[in-house]
Amino acid sequence: MRKVGSTTDTADANGEYTNGNVAQGIPPTIINAEMLNTFQRELVNIVEGAGISLDPSNDSQVLEAVRKLLSPGRLLNVKTFTTSGTYTPTPGTKSIIVEGVGGGGGSGGSFKTQTGYYTGTGGGGAGGYFKTRLTSLPNSVTISIGKGGKGGIGGASPTAGENGGQTSFGTFAQASGGNGSSPSQPAVNSGVAYQLGSGFGGFATGGNILNSRGGDGSASLIVRNGSGVSGAGGASHFDVGGSSQPWSNSGNAGGVGSGGGGSIHQDGNAVQPDGGDGGDGIIVVYEYA
Repeated sequence: MRKVGSTTDTADANGEYTNGNVAQGIPPTIINAEMLNTFQRELVNIVEGAGISLDPSNDSQVLEAVRKLLSPGRLLNVKTFTTSGTYTPTPGTKSIIVEGVGGGGGSGGSFKTQTGYYTGTGGGGAGGYFKTRLTSLPNSVTISIGKGGKGGIGGASPTAGENGGQTSFGTFAQASGGNGSSPSQPAVNSGVAYQLGSGFGGFATGGNILNSRGGDGSASLIVRNGSGVSGAGGASHFDVGGSSQPWSNSGNAGGVGSGGGGSIHQDGNAVQPDGGDGGDGIIVVYEYA
């Protein structure tokens, strides 16, 4: 903001408008476009800063904008954290709602089978989820984002998927990661086999609005004639898990906080059937006036 004195030398000693005094040789302040545009820009910024579109037929928009900007409970900002760091409240924030999910678990790798044999793994579990509201805000909060668990390695000696990491908003709320799934059981060549060992979903604590578990991974299903699918990764509050795979394929990666999809190997295929990775966790902070 500025005074008219910055645009003309006909303002008074305080840089303000004056009617002048002809008898005393004091000229009136010249009304110029530069200052009028300043007034207009200031008023327009108030209206548009409140998220209101200008309406030439409405002469009460500044009042409407001021009421909106000063109203309690107004959403000020949304901050999303996909990596660990520090949350600092935006000036004017009076309360926040925070939601977070832990990292998803990876799925196990599958045995590389010989011709006529089939095997597969279940999906990893999704991370737990919390939602909490805080009205007494510290100057800053340390944020930890749980990494998704790596999928297991397939082959002659397959390994299990790793567990997802814990996501936390300081000491206020935490969400554990989903569990990784087991490597495949020995291959089968007859009948129907449900390959269990899927990862369980994580849990959460500290949420004064909601604490919930992540989805469990599903089992794989192998049929003797060579058809079958691997298990799907557990779904998180934010995203779906890695999808099931047919035939000989490595597992699909999970979405945000969800479990990795299981791997599958059939009939001596050359593919090395690794498990799918779990998705990394996340924290979202909603700031209110």
